Amino acid sequence: MKKNVFLMAGILLLSLLLLPGLSGCGAISSLMATPTPTITSTPTLTPFTIKNESFAASNACDGEGVLEFKTENGDLTATARGDIKTFMRQSGLPSAWCHGFRHVWIGESTYAGYTFNSDPDDPLQFVVDRDKGYYYEQGTGTVTLPNGSVVTLP
Repeated sequence: MKKNVFLMAGILLLSLLLLPGLSGCGAISSLMATPTPTITSTPTLTPFTIKNESFAASNACDGEGVLEFKTENGDLTATARGDIKTFMRQSGLPSAWCHGFRHVWIGESTYAGYTFNSDPDDPLQFVVDRDKGYYYEQGTGTVTLPNGSVVTLP
């Protein structure tokens, strides 16, 4: 009797495994658990770059270092954070727009129609690059474009 019960149970399990593939057995196949695929999307991060002449890297100089931008009493100021180096490529004056400088935006400031609003604990940082443009590197905040659209970073 025990052999018969195990044999019958084995045949039942085997038929449950084979029958869902046969046509017309939808009722039996519904007894089988089939996983439902979950579609997940990973957002593709497109680098945020400002390609505007006002943010273009100077052809006169290359630089190393960090400049902090903030608005005080209605005036936008740029202050060196630590040591900065400027390498003149041609005659002229060094500027805040030397290729290679990193800009850190503190608080809310507007320049050339772009409003930068940085998180106080993680300010927005951009790099001046002759080839790539003025590109976002890190930090948290928003940039309001001249047309009024707002870009949230990161």
